[in-house]
Amino acid sequence: MSEIYREMAKLFKALANEKRLIAFKYFSLKYHPEDVSEKIGVKRQSLQKHIDVLREMELIRPKVLRSEGRIGRPRTLYVPTKFGKKLLSRIEEAKNEIYQYMREKRKKDIKKEIKKLRDEIKRNELRHMREEISREELKRRVKELEEKMKELMKELRSMEGEEEIKEVEMEEIEENTVLEKISDLNRALDELLEMKRSAKAVYSEGRRLWAIGKASKEDKEFMDIIKRNKAIIEKVDEGLKELVERIENEIGGRQ
Repeated sequence: MSEIYREMAKLFKALANEKRLIAFKYFSLKYHPEDVSEKIGVKRQSLQKHIDVLREMELIRPKVLRSEGRIGRPRTLYVPTKFGKKLLSRIEEAKNEIYQYMREKRKKDIKKEIKKLRDEIKRNELRHMREEISREELKRRVKELEEKMKELMKELRSMEGEEEIKEVEMEEIEENTVLEKISDLNRALDELLEMKRSAKAVYSEGRRLWAIGKASKEDKEFMDIIKRNKAIIEKVDEGLKELVERIENEIGGRQ
């Protein structure tokens, strides 16, 4: 039994070279060695090394072509042996299986990449809500991510069946619904932030006037303004916290 595996290992090793494997295929199609050299992008001398290995494994044999009335040396082709033909048939079957496997794997990878991009859009929406990035930066990032998603969807369409495409599109619709909710919350966020900026400006100016002695705690109207704007800031902060929790709940519900 071990001898069989040794022979199998030798055979696999002989065919583990990409150019040699392709040359083997071209020889089965009755290509002349010169043409095979050109096809696989090697010099004739380099091709001969591949021929020698294939012949040693008894996968191909020389076939001399003689044409009547033709002057010069006869042409020599290399054709598969009986064993070589059977092996090529198995290789073709394996190639088709590998192709299908790679195709399915790529489809799964694309779907994962699309989901990651959608999640990244939601994360950027959250960053904007937390004032970590500006509205302009958010738009720029979302545009880049959506462009990548379009390219992936285009590739997926060329590989998927109609039902599978609909499934992905339904996921996209659901994701977009979440993003629309996030956008609504963002608009509310912008309003709160504007209120906070205004209140903070008034509050900071009041503190400055107090610090330089141009305002006094005894001034009731002045103190009312300070307290009112401080309360606005605190209220806005509570609103921001609530908005962030709502958006995190939206995202959490989709994961």
